[in-house]
Amino acid sequence: MKNIDKAFKLFGKLMQCRFERILNGEAAVSDIHYESEDTIRYMMFHALTSAMDIQPEFVFLEYPHPHVPARENPKLDTFIEAHNGNPSMAFEMKFTVKNVKKDQNVPKSMVFGALISDLIRLHYIPDVEERFLVWVFDRDMGIYLCNRKEPWNDMIKGNTFTFTAKHLEGLPKVTIEEIQKRIGKNIGLDNLRVSTAYARDFNIGNRIFGIRVYNVDGKHEWYSQLETDPCTVFRRKKRERGERKRTQTKQCTRGKYYALATWLRGIGRMAFEISLDELEKEINSISPGFSPPSREKIHRMVEQLCRKRPGRLWLALGGMEGTAHNGGQ
Repeated sequence: MKNIDKAFKLFGKLMQCRFERILNGEAAVSDIHYESEDTIRYMMFHALTSAMDIQPEFVFLEYPHPHVPARENPKLDTFIEAHNGNPSMAFEMKFTVKNVKKDQNVPKSMVFGALISDLIRLHYIPDVEERFLVWVFDRDMGIYLCNRKEPWNDMIKGNTFTFTAKHLEGLPKVTIEEIQKRIGKNIGLDNLRVSTAYARDFNIGNRIFGIRVYNVDGKHEWYSQLETDPCTVFRRKKRERGERKRTQTKQCTRGKYYALATWLRGIGRMAFEISLDELEKEINSISPGFSPPSREKIHRMVEQLCRKRPGRLWLALGGMEGTAHNGGQ
């Protein structure tokens, strides 16, 4: 296929650039979850027409799919007629990025079922030379697939894999129900071969995203462009965030009146009288240049210390002079 590698690479760069603009506050929307499969379709359409001499009049959106028994009028996301030396191509698009501002999102097991359904739909489409599933996802779905057994974790690793109807039986109940809802209950499936035509993972700030383009029943081998195991990348990102958070919780800052609190807690006498000038001198010995607070603030501070630490000294200031004694409770 002429220049299709260039088209996929251009698509990956466009998606990363768009996500960076959004998360850097440069775009018209405030977060990536506002995007949709239409964004994926538009970006891929631009990449294909730019890199492969594909003419727009040969591109069909929502193309009728004649062989999906569970749907009355099934359709493909995109179909491209053969022309200008390019083969006929069918595309399904998937966009699964968690809405970080909502507690409830679509369960990952359902998203997984939708992905497998699209692979099966592409397998069923007749008289098409090349079939592709384009998937853009976030770290949550990446880790979910990393934790699956073979052949499903090969989807995230960029490996070529084959599955049959027998492999579907071991999937979670929610996943199977989603497949049956989209495809049908009687799935006659034998050796559906999937290879990864394009793979890209990238970080933006503290978020990680992935792009996969799967080729269904393709006639040639593809080679993953991932330099490292994506499962290692996704899981390491989670630990780094946890470590950073724990480090921050251990940090403590000394407030404006730390010197005063230190002096009050260190008094060992049962009773004494002190003026504000003398008090300032004592505190300056701990923190040079300290300017004491007003009498009202000193009263509040001492009362709070007394409540938190029963039996500590309590200081009552009246006018310019003060008396301190051990007040028990």
